[in-house]
Amino acid sequence: MDQQTPGTHSETGSAPQQPYAPVHHHTPVPTPGQPDTVKRAIAVIIDGVIAAAVYTVLSRVFGAVLGGGVLGWMVGNFVGSAAALAFYLARDVAYQGRSPGKKVMGLNVATASGAPITAQDSVKRNLTLSISWVGMLIMTIPILGTIVGGVVSMAGGVVGLYECYLVITNQPRVGDKIAGTHVVQDGTPAIAI
Repeated sequence: MDQQTPGTHSETGSAPQQPYAPVHHHTPVPTPGQPDTVKRAIAVIIDGVIAAAVYTVLSRVFGAVLGGGVLGWMVGNFVGSAAALAFYLARDVAYQGRSPGKKVMGLNVATASGAPITAQDSVKRNLTLSISWVGMLIMTIPILGTIVGGVVSMAGGVVGLYECYLVITNQPRVGDKIAGTHVVQDGTPAIAI
């Protein structure tokens, strides 16, 4: 057997083997001004805890005031769900373009031109993340509402997971596309690049 030098053909005519080179996977890196995903995740968790607390407190208070039972549950669920839905839809205008979670994490929501968002922008960008609360409202309707509301809530969970995937891969959320908004770190230019 004769020794071959790299890049030459053997006597059998086969092409030379290339040396092994590991494949480098691309990890998305935030562009300047774009917040990291950990901060965004913590902000969403904070806002979710607030919405859940609003729902829990109001549904139990109204349920207790009405003496419990089916009527107490229905009214409590309706009031709690409606209040949590309203909070979630309007959360990004609570502190001038920030939800409570975004304020804690030093994040801000702005329009493509860099202007602060309006209440209408907040509703548009949070529609996709509020589907589960709509499902909870529907569950107030006796019998059929439980089935339909459960399906809507599950669909909201799937949409929420997709939105998480978009954030993790540094792509704009569907809600941000609908509203024409984006999230930036405080102290950075808010104009989209």
